[in-house]
Amino acid sequence: MSTHKHLLTIVLLLIIVPTLEAAPTLTFDYGADDKPIPGVKVTQTESDGTVTIYASNAAGQVTLTTTTNTYTLAASLAETGTDPISVQDALYILQHIVELRTLETDQIKAAD
Repeated sequence: MSTHKHLLTIVLLLIIVPTLEAAPTLTFDYGADDKPIPGVKVTQTESDGTVTIYASNAAGQVTLTTTTNTYTLAASLAETGTDPISVQDALYILQHIVELRTLETDQIKAAD
């Protein structure tokens, strides 16, 4: 009988105690070098209405808290300075795409 009590206790603990999972980590980066993007604002909205706002660190990472609720994520990044692409640059790229302008190799690389 004692063995059955212990077995029942173990089974109940396995059912009641939730599994421990690592908190999900998101990484924001860009380019061939995977350069990290710090300061990305991530808004997590859970199914129960709880809203949590995170920001990516210097490594471009955000670690979300664990939750049993389903949730949606929205990410945004505020402008970080002047726009390095001029209207003329954008026009040249569009013209190249529709074959109205030929760009040199270094111009194509710069536009990538």
